[in-house]
Amino acid sequence: MAAWHRIRERKVKERTALANQARALLLERGIIVAKGISRIRKPLPSVIEDIENGLNMTARDYLSELYAELVNCDELVEKYESRIVAYAKNDDACK
Repeated sequence: MAAWHRIRERKVKERTALANQARALLLERGIIVAKGISRIRKPLPSVIEDIENGLNMTARDYLSELYAELVNCDELVEKYESRIVAYAKNDDACK
């Protein structure tokens, strides 16, 4: 159980780092996105696809890869969260 918590926490930190990196890379190109995971996750695909925002193909490529990593981290955080919750529901000590 403790291992799942540590792994989940590491993935949350990784997800935060990816979001901050994407935000910083966009800021370098004059595109401002508010802080917060959901505030970068939602607009990032449309920012990548917007051909009028001045991003070149290289920037679009690495931002697409960062977005894919971010989605993967989201899925893993959810997976470990589900495991933790399921374990806690079935363990008398956790109740």
